[in-house]
Amino acid sequence: MAKKASSFKKDVRLYKRLLTYLLPVKWAFFMSFVGFGLYAAMDVLAVDILQYLIDSLGGETAAIGKIETGGIIANFLSDNFHISDPLTMAKTLIPVLMVLIAVFRGFGSFMGNFFMRYVGNSVVLKLRNELFEQLTQLPMAYINGKQSGKLVSRITYNVEQVTSAVTNALTTLFRDGLTVVCLFAYLVYVNYKLTLTFLVVIPLIGIIVSVVSKRFRLISHRLQNSMGDITQVVTEAVNSSQDMRVYGAQVSENGRFQKATQYNFRQRIKEAIADAALSPTVQILLTVAIALLVWIGLNSHSVSSLSPGSFVAYLVAAGAIAKPFRQVTSVLSTIQKALAAAEDIFTQLDEDIEVDNGTKTLSHVKGKLSFHNVHFTYPGAEKETLKGISFEAKPGEMVALVGSSGGGKSTLAGLIPRFYDATGGQIVLDDVPINELTLNNLRSHIALVSQNVVLFNDTVANNIAYGEMENYRFEDVERASRLAHAHDFILRLPQGYDTPIGDNGVLLSGGQRQRIAIARAILKDAPILIMDEATSALDNESEQLIQSALLDVMKDRTTLVIAHRLTTIQRADKILVVQAGEIVEKGTHVELVASEGHYAKLNQPSSPPY
Repeated sequence: MAKKASSFKKDVRLYKRLLTYLLPVKWAFFMSFVGFGLYAAMDVLAVDILQYLIDSLGGETAAIGKIETGGIIANFLSDNFHISDPLTMAKTLIPVLMVLIAVFRGFGSFMGNFFMRYVGNSVVLKLRNELFEQLTQLPMAYINGKQSGKLVSRITYNVEQVTSAVTNALTTLFRDGLTVVCLFAYLVYVNYKLTLTFLVVIPLIGIIVSVVSKRFRLISHRLQNSMGDITQVVTEAVNSSQDMRVYGAQVSENGRFQKATQYNFRQRIKEAIADAALSPTVQILLTVAIALLVWIGLNSHSVSSLSPGSFVAYLVAAGAIAKPFRQVTSVLSTIQKALAAAEDIFTQLDEDIEVDNGTKTLSHVKGKLSFHNVHFTYPGAEKETLKGISFEAKPGEMVALVGSSGGGKSTLAGLIPRFYDATGGQIVLDDVPINELTLNNLRSHIALVSQNVVLFNDTVANNIAYGEMENYRFEDVERASRLAHAHDFILRLPQGYDTPIGDNGVLLSGGQRQRIAIARAILKDAPILIMDEATSALDNESEQLIQSALLDVMKDRTTLVIAHRLTTIQRADKILVVQAGEIVEKGTHVELVASEGHYAKLNQPSSPPY
């Protein structure tokens, strides 16, 4: 029982939090409520007009005093008009009322639906913007620990589920819920004794709704996970389309996709079964209640005070309440899917963004970079990745990191812009610990070219002048391209610098993509330059051209170079050999070759690649 109460309270908290997103558009929410209220009221009058018509045909109205309880219209006319000939009045009044009821009902439906859609789309806009904005500020540990497909699915699929709760669910709850309330109030108004029959089935419906609710929540969580898996498989297949064809992996990829979609299909079928079973079950219970009403009405004196028209109108209202009541209960599946999606969305929104306790800023950086006994362990890992790293890079120096793969070189470089924070020791920039600098200020002094080049589906010029550099002059972009030896091939593109390069630069070769990334780093003109296998995709001729250009670019900045090709770092001022998270050797190329240690072995022509 305590667990059920806890689950209910959790659902209430989730929905309340969702409803806070309605506050900026509460005016539209109110207008929707008014519209659906008008819609529900017209439904009641549409039933009540039947009572007036039947009693008028029989010459009976509340005004004549033959019955104790008349309908709303009948009582209004008896209180305000003296009716000598009810049938004559009905001939004129009923057609007019029917048209007016239809007009007001339609207007109320339009108001309710339009403004609720406005509310729903506003919530989608706000949720998606919040999720994406936070995604750009979450720690790298969180990003790297999640499947990209699930992160994308959260912003696309899950938000759509929440939208259903705000639009479809609230539309149904307001429109049909208000209709149920109004019709039920009408039943009480006409004869409260008969109406007590309805209360018999309410507990049974409540039990059924509670059981199905738990089922929907479980299935909804599974559906969200399966949608993330589907997105992940598709993303990986698109990104690896060349490898997939070369290695003949189409069959295995199709198998992965079919496995993910089959699981999704099974969950959707389970959801459909639960959803399809709920409505007829509620319908049967309501029909039983209506059957009891008919039996009581025909076999007791409880309806003796009702005119024929009132009794027929009562039965029609009782029957009419079934559909909106069923709709209200059927919206349960939508609400449960939305709550499951909201729970997942708020889990991300509640994640702490990158810790930025820095208070200092440096307007000018010389580029002196020092590591003092730095240790680092990845979150959740048992072994240290970096163990007591210490070295100093003077302003303008080129420091190279070499060593076998997995030794910690890229991790070491990633600590400088604080993608991760060192778990021990200290990194100092110009005599200021980097954790005392604000993240934005620290990163503004760093340019990065990684081995995994990231380009965007935009023009060449916009890919070079990216982010904070988007307002740079074209002359500066062209100069950076010349230094990166990219200018000539850019001019050969169909639209030159205005040529769209496709998703992640798919229309460019690997070497061209790498040179675009190098041009971006050159354009930033930061005092610290990190080159993580920046020339790995270049042919020997292009590499030699860029190396000579980079030598000029590196003169006024501190450069950290990670390279597997030792020919690219022979001119480095300092070479650090990193093995298993430790610096095992340091010195110049000449010194390290002469020492005949680790570096000398790596430098041998017969040495295996790493």
